Amino acid sequence: MRRRLGLLRAVAAIGLALFCLDACGRRPAPMRIRYADLINIDVRDVPLLMAADDLESKGYTIEKMYLSSSAVTTDLLVRGEVDIAMINNQTVWTAIAKGADLRTIGPFTATTGVVGVTEAIRSCQDLDGKSVGVPSSAGLSPLLLRTYVSRHCPGSQPQLVVVPESRARADALLTGRLDAALLPSEELLKLQRQGTVPLHAMYAYASEFPDVQAEGLHVRREWAEHHGDAIKDFLRAQLLAYRRVIDHPQVLFDESVKRLSIDADTAKAIGGSHLAMHLGRVPSV
Repeated sequence: MRRRLGLLRAVAAIGLALFCLDACGRRPAPMRIRYADLINIDVRDVPLLMAADDLESKGYTIEKMYLSSSAVTTDLLVRGEVDIAMINNQTVWTAIAKGADLRTIGPFTATTGVVGVTEAIRSCQDLDGKSVGVPSSAGLSPLLLRTYVSRHCPGSQPQLVVVPESRARADALLTGRLDAALLPSEELLKLQRQGTVPLHAMYAYASEFPDVQAEGLHVRREWAEHHGDAIKDFLRAQLLAYRRVIDHPQVLFDESVKRLSIDADTAKAIGGSHLAMHLGRVPSV
């Protein structure tokens, strides 16, 4: 009987060991994060792309999708087709006010927009009666423009012209159909480097409105409740990537050349401009 019990125990031990070898040897399935951003990827997005690589090295699967507008991205986030999204804060907060169960989990970067103007425009006083291209008639961008003009040139009344796409505003500025335009700073730098029409920035949002966060990272509350660790890992990777490019700007320039297929001089010009605007002002982690 004792021999029989001993045999049964041995068999059980072997079975348990084999089960453990099989179960313990299997790595947990990597978690998927569906990340959405706008389609106009540029140098300022590079640190987040670096963060995605870091997360993937730790077992995450990052599915990136690039969309045409913040409104489209917000809709997908509300429907649960996106997990984390970089979206204009005002668009998300307006959706929240209307009942969308979304949450803001962190900042994106410092605002990198500028007001690009032709050579004839030297100050906002010169904008009186002139055409200024804006992405919309309402919202943060035209509000900040009006605030800037009222601060520095009271009485000046620029004529706002709605041109939703930034490239269309840039083209209109180049061809003289606009006297000024709200543009991403990288768009203006590219136009200046082309050298066909003298252009300059009348002001940059980051210097005039340093505390304004125009864009952020957003999630559905239900998803966040079940994936708190993933959110922490995502934000930590983002902050570490920002710290890396702030401490070593050449990393940002080199990664931009590699990821965006732009030349080194352009990457340095745009990257240097963004860093001067305090791209990714981040706390310690």
